[in-house]
Amino acid sequence: MPGQVVAIRRLPSGDALLTMDEEKTREAWLKDTKWLEVYGRGARVKRRAFIILAHGITVNQVQVQDQEAVRKEIYRQNPKLQDQVDILRVAWSKKLVRSGRTSGPLQVSVAEPEQANLIIESGLIWNHQIYECEPYSRNCIVT
Repeated sequence: MPGQVVAIRRLPSGDALLTMDEEKTREAWLKDTKWLEVYGRGARVKRRAFIILAHGITVNQVQVQDQEAVRKEIYRQNPKLQDQVDILRVAWSKKLVRSGRTSGPLQVSVAEPEQANLIIESGLIWNHQIYECEPYSRNCIVT
């Protein structure tokens, strides 16, 4: 693998935070994860998620229990995102689900801030409609 790890820090959670010498190194290590074997079976890369909200999507149209199917459907309906955006997770807020509302903001977690910006700038297409998107911050919750 090109490049090297220049620092490793053990976090209080027990996770290890690796710092690479350059961005190309980080990308290469994320693609080829054989190095995870050093940490034992079941070790995985936990990527920082950048969450955007796609406003107004009907709740029963998106079955978030099947993450892979939802990802594939988003890529199918938004082909320009296919090789540019790495969707990590799609979810409804617990508050929205408990409220029984029929529509609300869908949370889409992506791997990089540039990927979030791409969706925010262009919107998200779902079932032949384009939905406005904005960045999500846990610190800014409207009450």
